[in-house]
Amino acid sequence: MNPLAQAPARVPGFELREATRLIDSDGSVRTVTLPADTQTAMWCEAVLTGQRGLIEVVRATRDGDGQLRMRSRRDPAGYVEAEHGAGAVVALAAKARGRGEEVFACPVPKAAPEPGRSSAGRGKLVWVDVDGVCDREAAESLAELRPHLICHSGGGLHAYWRLAEPVEPDRLEALNRRLCVLAGGDRACVDRGRIMRLAGSYNGRRQRWCRLLVVDRSRPAVDPARLAERVEDPDPRPPPSAERPSRRRDDPLEAIAPPDYFRALCGVHVEPTGGDIRCPLPGHEDRYASCHVWAEPDRGWWCFGCNRGGSAVDLVSVMNGGPCGRDLGGAAFAEAHARATSQF
Repeated sequence: MNPLAQAPARVPGFELREATRLIDSDGSVRTVTLPADTQTAMWCEAVLTGQRGLIEVVRATRDGDGQLRMRSRRDPAGYVEAEHGAGAVVALAAKARGRGEEVFACPVPKAAPEPGRSSAGRGKLVWVDVDGVCDREAAESLAELRPHLICHSGGGLHAYWRLAEPVEPDRLEALNRRLCVLAGGDRACVDRGRIMRLAGSYNGRRQRWCRLLVVDRSRPAVDPARLAERVEDPDPRPPPSAERPSRRRDDPLEAIAPPDYFRALCGVHVEPTGGDIRCPLPGHEDRYASCHVWAEPDRGWWCFGCNRGGSAVDLVSVMNGGPCGRDLGGAAFAEAHARATSQF
């Protein structure tokens, strides 16, 4: 039997009855006990307020070996209008709990019911995921940055800040990177298409609830310009196209679509239109879908978790323990190119 199906009967008395610190709009502070539906509703209040577009809600189960299996992320039923979507999200989460499912949501609205980064639009929310740290001291340290919401994800801490104005996706990711520096967050979780565990849902891997620790209704929305001033953006390396060795237009490898060479070289299925996958590279145990594979050969692929990417030749090199990008040259490039050519 799926152990998650037993979770609602087994865990609430231990965790969901723990108090949430609620700071009301007038600055008064209360400690309250919140049922699962109310936790989800308060998450929606903080995340959806002022946002426009489609919010993706993802339901998932775990198979016998504990691997997370997500329902189709292209089903329109998994997308709700952000402006009036709190009730729909609460209903979806309640339905998922009844079926023993885990629930996630993307904080950035989508322009179309499509998963991943490509459909994500402007957002009025930034966040940080402090993975593997969830003690009281860590929560108090994070609270010093005055987020509007702090969640215990079951395996770490999630914090969210509402913005005073919507920002473009690239700027949103840059703000998330800055927050990672300030809070010691996970850089793999900054991208605009990231799905985050929903408050009031169950973490089947950790067998703990995702629950609210702090809700601050008193703090005004954050000026993104002032947030950007607090710390320098730890910019990622240049995108893959700028990292590659000189390309030859007559090289057949340059015409192969990245989804095709990922299937041939790694045995990983990627939709022909591209998308986010768990990074298959050696030395990166990717618990999230941190690797983005583009559809176009001239864009290639890039893992935002381990900061590696490039072309088919780069992929072959890394899969065999070699370098990629500007570090891949000379004899190492020739060997990787020969290996890649032999696969096609």
